[in-house]
Amino acid sequence: MEVAVGREIRVAAAQMGPNQPTDKRSVIIDRMISLIEKGAANKADLIVFPELAFTTFFPRYLIEDEAVLDEYFETDMPNKNNENLFRVAKDSKVGFYVGYAELSVERNITRRYNTAILVSPEGHIINKYRKVVLKNSDLIKKKIKDETGKKDFVILAEFIGFLDHAKAMSKITKTA
Repeated sequence: MEVAVGREIRVAAAQMGPNQPTDKRSVIIDRMISLIEKGAANKADLIVFPELAFTTFFPRYLIEDEAVLDEYFETDMPNKNNENLFRVAKDSKVGFYVGYAELSVERNITRRYNTAILVSPEGHIINKYRKVVLKNSDLIKKKIKDETGKKDFVILAEFIGFLDHAKAMSKITKTA
């Protein structure tokens, strides 16, 4: 009887540390490239980056100006800001997984997503997953606090981890 042998894949977690609001995207991308090179040197097949890897975790800040908010989002992938990341991964024959903020306009409707992509060692996006509609959590916190009058909203919303207004409202109503 023949036994099927699975393929081994070496996965590396890219611990980037926090991206600060003042960090330029080019500096963040350079750090990511360095992590891909280190992963490749250690024979990794896949490098896994965190969500919102190209920017600071901006949902924690109150950003009321939509034009400023949109600067944190990618409209296409790859793009001029991160094409070197794709090139280095391809040259190193390493795939990667990365989360980022995506601004999408479909049928004249603008949506913001917390998107993740899986990139092959050949540099092709082979899977894309839009995890949640990404909104500015501080604006949502303020809106829900204004609507509910609940002082403990901010702590509860952070604990629950909901960014979506309807889900957060539903959870607050059920626990209050």
